[in-house]
Formats: sequence, structure tokens, C-alpha cells
Amino acid sequence: MRCDKIDGQMTRFAIVVLGAILAVTTEPSKSFAADGDEQAVRKVIDDFNKARRARDVKAFVSLYTEDAEIGPPDGNIMRGRAEIQKNFEQLFASMTSGADRDRIIKTVRFVRPDVAVVSTTADGPGVRIFDVFVMTKEGQQWKIASRHGASVRHPEQPTRK
Repeated sequence: MRCDKIDGQMTRFAIVVLGAILAVTTEPSKSFAADGDEQAVRKVIDDFNKARRARDVKAFVSLYTEDAEIGPPDGNIMRGRAEIQKNFEQLFASMTSGADRDRIIKTVRFVRPDVAVVSTTADGPGVRIFDVFVMTKEGQQWKIASRHGASVRHPEQPTRK
């Protein structure tokens, strides 16, 4: 692996970690947000949930920037719409009932007029998912540029031996 590729991955990872820290440790800020931006960002998450529930890959992928990145809890990073579409076609086809875990917004923070960091959680049987979305404004439309997540077992759930 080339050093510049590693540096790029480390930079993206550092941005996501910084975004997560800022989203969790600071009060939501509207100082950079134009009128209607927070509602537009919240609508993207609502559309994300609707597309997942409907298993609508086309609608789901349209929410992402062309060069978007998804870092799921398993660590298999997806880059670009084409790769995201391929992976979610398979995922949605194999999803069972009850696997639709709506993301609930905890914080929305605007770090620049065209960049928002959104912290969400989702609960499922025995697991809680934490996602940090980094969204960018393209023209008048907000898109997901990056989403990284982690999942943890609920404390009341016993671990397997």
C-alpha cells in the first residue's frame, strides 16, 4: 500500500473521529447554518430511514455524494456511489424483517456553512448503533459525504461464550 493512500485514509479517519468528538461533546450549533439548513439535514436522515425501510437502493444511494464513504462497524469501508450501491443491493436483498433500525438524530452541528456533522443512534434487538454522518451542501441540496458507525451490545444482553 502506498504511503499517500495510507495518509489519505488516516486523514479521513481523523476527520470522522474529530466530527464524532465535536458532535458528542459540544452543543449543537446553528451559527453557520442558513435558514432551513437544519431542517434539510434532518430530512436527509428521514429519507435515509425511509429508503432503508423500503429497501430502495436507488433512493438510498441518491442521498450520498458521488465520492461518499461508508465505514460500517465491520470495518469494510465502501467508497463511491457504485460500490455503495453494489453492497446495499446485496444487503437489502438479505435483510430480514426487524432489521430496519431507524437512525434517531442526537445532534446536528454545522462546522461550516456547507458542512454538517450529524450524530445518530439506532436500537435493535440486543444492539445499539452509533453513526456519525458528515454532510455537505451541493448547491441547495445536502448530501451524505461520509458515514461511519459502531455497534455495541446492550448491557442487559448476555454475551455469547
